[in-house]
Amino acid sequence: MSSTADRRAKGEARQARSTQRGAVAARFRELNTFVDFVLRHLTNAEARCWLILWRDSREGLASTAQTDLAQRAGLAPRNVRRALERLKVKGLLVVVHQGGYRAGKSTYRVRALPPELEPETETGRPAE
Repeated sequence: MSSTADRRAKGEARQARSTQRGAVAARFRELNTFVDFVLRHLTNAEARCWLILWRDSREGLASTAQTDLAQRAGLAPRNVRRALERLKVKGLLVVVHQGGYRAGKSTYRVRALPPELEPETETGRPAE
């Protein structure tokens, strides 16, 4: 490989690492925001469910079955359903796809802040 190609490959690798670090930093900012402003207002079950869904989320979406969520959180399925409903009411979860028997896993949009607390963008709408 020529020295020009070596430099180009190294530059692309450096840029990829930088992009990855930026994504990791954004995830930690989101978690810190949640802990600083929201966590103290949640029940134990709500916090467990939110944290598991946030950890599973990719680009803000998490797909899981409620029974799986209950097992992983150490909660009864009924308590998971209640917690998810309260998280929806509080604006921390949006159901994108409602799963169920023969309908597969549910998909949720996970938010660190309820819409009324999110900073507004230049368009006047909350940032996504």
